[in-house]
Amino acid sequence: MGNGSTLRDLFEVIKAKINRRIGEGILEGRLFLYISVNDVGVNTLNYVLRDGDRVTITTPEMGG
Repeated sequence: MGNGSTLRDLFEVIKAKINRRIGEGILEGRLFLYISVNDVGVNTLNYVLRDGDRVTITTPEMGG
């Protein structure tokens, strides 16, 4: 991934190379996951990534 790539670009790569269903689910808004970059929650796929960023994808936890 090049300089200026976004989370959307990352999920396009995931869709193409790792898991189509997960990539499509996130890109189309059907799969709800908690996404953080460098341990800070991100709520837009337009977030611009920098070299060395660590992206974490987890399922949201619900309390009760």
